[in-house]
Amino acid sequence: LRFGMGLGKSVVELTGEAAADLKLTRGAHLVVATAAQWDRLSRRWRKRQAVQRTRLVVVDDVHLVGGQEGPRLEVVCSRMRFMGAQIHAADKLQAEADAAEAGRPKPRSADLPPPLRIVALAAPVANSRDMAEWLGVPASARFAFHPSARPQPLDLRIQAFDVPNAQARLAAMARPCYAHISARCATPQAAREAAWAPSSSSSSSSSSSS
Repeated sequence: LRFGMGLGKSVVELTGEAAADLKLTRGAHLVVATAAQWDRLSRRWRKRQAVQRTRLVVVDDVHLVGGQEGPRLEVVCSRMRFMGAQIHAADKLQAEADAAEAGRPKPRSADLPPPLRIVALAAPVANSRDMAEWLGVPASARFAFHPSARPQPLDLRIQAFDVPNAQARLAAMARPCYAHISARCATPQAAREAAWAPSSSSSSSSSSSS
């Protein structure tokens, strides 16, 4: 909404209906979608110009790749990376062919259309290096922010949970985490308003923070 009002850009939110979503994306500058919605829309990306025109993909909560919706999120990220590489290679071949036909030198990388970029946002993860390699992110573009960089201070406490099953592990984490939050809150009202959002993980042990 801020992009649309402040910058004069067309912002649309997908509905999950293929026909309606195709119409929405044709003239949009920014598309907001869930992983499931974009998965359905991008499966036939070779025949959909609106999807091919994508130059930036921002993936939020990419740490959920280890959870229940992880396979779909993984497919979407891998597909967009593959699509970006294919389109960039085709653009390069076309530019070189045009230059050869006109008798010009081969174009430089800076003269080609920019390749698709993927910006992945995640909560703290133990295998950030592996995730970055999977997404093709070089070490210079991988960032890990210290808790002191948060706008609100973060009280970090580590507690291991040796529960292999992801859903059972989240359930085991809930009680001690809520007990700690309640103890830290000054009033019962603050305790009721405290919120904790656990994230899924594929590892056998996890930690909780408040």
